[in-house]
Amino acid sequence: MSENLETPILGSLFSEAPYRVPGQNRLYRSVNMTRDGFTLLAMGFTGYKALKFKVAYIQRFNEMEED
Repeated sequence: MSENLETPILGSLFSEAPYRVPGQNRLYRSVNMTRDGFTLLAMGFTGYKALKFKVAYIQRFNEMEED
């Protein structure tokens, strides 16, 4: 893997989506992400729940290859 990740690739996975709460004048920050963006983020997590997600993700990909 290249040490220099391409910004356009990451930009297609995550996008800023500022919003306002009705009745408030403050602009809040939020980020929308694609399924691939979520997977990239979640694969960096550790702990039991993260491990369960990773195993389920791997199993599902293996099932799809068998179809």
